[in-house]
Amino acid sequence: ISFFIEAIESVKVINIVRNKADLAAEIKSKRWFSTEQLMEPRNNQPYCRYQPNGQIWYMPWWLPQDLYDSFIAGGEGGRAEMYADIYDVHAQQLRGRIETGEMVNVVQARSEDILCGEGQIPDNVSSFLAER
Repeated sequence: ISFFIEAIESVKVINIVRNKADLAAEIKSKRWFSTEQLMEPRNNQPYCRYQPNGQIWYMPWWLPQDLYDSFIAGGEGGRAEMYADIYDVHAQQLRGRIETGEMVNVVQARSEDILCGEGQIPDNVSSFLAER
């Protein structure tokens, strides 16, 4: 998000925040971090090659290297929860930067407010978009 704000001064960013448990459940159901996916990736996501004990794993680009072994050991459920935890920390950090005024071109909205709002845009998002 910082890149967009620095590169395009007038850009407005809406950060959709997901419920951590729902996010982990969806990731697990889609098998995004299955052993098969991490050993032979079938999508175009950037990965970092990791080779413990001669076995090649393709770790997600956003995962800190010191967490690789625990990510592998966590199985699909643990990996989905680890992703949701990292996502949640990022959302909290971003919220703090928004609240302090450090990031004025960003607003956060909860996914359930958008998806369950019967087509209505949350007030904070609509007023943010209306600002010049």
